Amino acid sequence: MSSYDWRDLQFVLAVSEHGSLSTAAKALGVVPSTISRRLDALEASMGVELFHRQPSGYTLTKRGEYVIEALAPMPDLIKDWGRRVKSNTLEEITYVTLTAPSLVISRLNELLPAFFLAHPEIKLVLLDDNHVHDLQRSDADLAIRAIHQPEEDLWGNFLGAVELVIAASPGYIASMTSIEEAQWVVLDHAEPQAAISRWERAHVKPSQRLVETNSRYVLVELLKMGCGVGVLPKSIVSASDELEVVKTIDLPYPINLWILTKQELKGKPGIQETMRFFATHGRPLLSS
Repeated sequence: MSSYDWRDLQFVLAVSEHGSLSTAAKALGVVPSTISRRLDALEASMGVELFHRQPSGYTLTKRGEYVIEALAPMPDLIKDWGRRVKSNTLEEITYVTLTAPSLVISRLNELLPAFFLAHPEIKLVLLDDNHVHDLQRSDADLAIRAIHQPEEDLWGNFLGAVELVIAASPGYIASMTSIEEAQWVVLDHAEPQAAISRWERAHVKPSQRLVETNSRYVLVELLKMGCGVGVLPKSIVSASDELEVVKTIDLPYPINLWILTKQELKGKPGIQETMRFFATHGRPLLSS
């Protein structure tokens, strides 16, 4: 959502609060047709419906409820940002490099407007990577990782357990005769030592592998197009209208999501603020 106009998001909040275009328009000082036009354009750009439009008023869809939850901190953060600007007490710009798997970044993008409003003095460098060693090499300040337990020289916050599922499009599920005969899109090539890759090698026959990729985005898109089944975090499947859970996977030990940094960096203000924000707001988002 980082590319969307904050004014449009204000319209979403106002309609959600008041339940009608006319009341929301009066509260914001605009005409109802402006809100209607901007909401239609926003929903088209997002590819989802945020509201059920009924003669009695506007009510939130499930996706709309999720967006409202993500936007909830923003009004207060805007007020705080305005106070900071007026007081002329903005700190020097601090650059913080955060690495995370691509699917995690896709969820965190929804938090970025609120983060930048709360911390205009921090500029983020977001890197798509799934390796913890980039912290040891000093390639990054913070890393969000799906691992069982962090190494002793790292410090961080627990974001939640990752529940893995076998997922596919509704159309492919309807066409399947059995999971044993399904075609697979696998990530084995991407990270041979990762939990998903180890599970794939133990349970997916080579003859069933339709596509092997090192890209989680490619995996998700191929599954949406009905190319087979694949392993994904349940939170990703739950957030998509184009995917459904086929089966839950039982692993020998849990995969946990952490936001981590090196011990010597944890005391730096920019690192502290960034970690605190994503630990607080990312935990319900990433574990949902």
